[in-house]
Amino acid sequence: MINPYRSRNITWVKTLSALLGLFAALFVLVSGIFLIHEIRHDCSGEDCPVCAAMEQCEEAVRTLCTGLVILAAVILSALPLLISGSRPSHPVLSCTPVSAKTRINC
Repeated sequence: MINPYRSRNITWVKTLSALLGLFAALFVLVSGIFLIHEIRHDCSGEDCPVCAAMEQCEEAVRTLCTGLVILAAVILSALPLLISGSRPSHPVLSCTPVSAKTRINC
């Protein structure tokens, strides 16, 4: 049976993915601007809230950049398969007991 809501779900997922990507890019940009702006702040000592915020921003940017490096490595390793357009050598089963609605009594 064909799901009439499938195209709407895919569109929603693509939109959500684009918004999350935009949010991540904006977060990195704002964190970088904050770090640049506060690089020479008047430090109040060991419990400086600005220094604590700067450390959190640095850690977030480092974590996001590590994730981007891993994503780039995955994409580059899968690129030859995507370019060649090759299909898997084993056929994909289109008829399964579940799709045929076969009841299996044990």
